[in-house]
Amino acid sequence: SNESSIIRRISDQMLESPELLRSVRASVPLQLFGKMLREKTVATGRSRATSVSTIGFPANSPSFPTTSIDHFWSHNWGAPSLAKVLVLLLNYNSYPAAVIGTLCAAMGASLSCFGILPYF
Repeated sequence: SNESSIIRRISDQMLESPELLRSVRASVPLQLFGKMLREKTVATGRSRATSVSTIGFPANSPSFPTTSIDHFWSHNWGAPSLAKVLVLLLNYNSYPAAVIGTLCAAMGASLSCFGILPYF
């Protein structure tokens, strides 16, 4: 079908240089409640970095060359940044948040049972 041929053509594309395929760990853009995703300089593509590496990436860029990408985040700059950050935090942190929340609730209940915390 036409759709599968388009997918095949896109999948078969090769980069001019392997260093152009870059990645960043999910924790980097989600630091400080997604500050990197909420900054206007990211949306416009302008970097505040002054020095540039040999292939055009800022020398202080948190990205690194890679051979594969596990998860691709679309660059939909039209969506509200808060919504994007909340979805990513939920996707990448829901399990740890549930565990920590359950442990804190159990500790609070225990402290209330022993009279250390008042009942409210």
